[in-house]
Amino acid sequence: MERAAEAREALNKQLGEAGGKISFNDIVIKAVALALVQHRACNAWFQEDHIRYWNEVHIGMAVAIEDGLITPVIRNADMKSLREISRESRELQDGHAIAVSNPRNTRARRSASRTSACSTLTTSPP
Repeated sequence: MERAAEAREALNKQLGEAGGKISFNDIVIKAVALALVQHRACNAWFQEDHIRYWNEVHIGMAVAIEDGLITPVIRNADMKSLREISRESRELQDGHAIAVSNPRNTRARRSASRTSACSTLTTSPP
């Protein structure tokens, strides 16, 4: 985590005040998205008698709200820069704490409501 903290600090210095801040969650979202591209079997689910592989990488963020939990999605996260992910995640979370999960994984969505941060590379049907 030390290297991640140093990288985050360097990125935020490069961006300056006008560029916004990159959070650790933003880095995790990007890392999970790139991992899903490299490991297609993790971005898949069983559909009747075969495996369905997804071509798009959409990452859901579990956002705690007063009445429960919502999971807004950053679509095509693998194609976005950290700056774009940061901006979009700030807009989506609207000041709420987030945990990272794959939006197609209902088990992760349920467990995210009980933890402050989780990430998963497995998928299951909604």
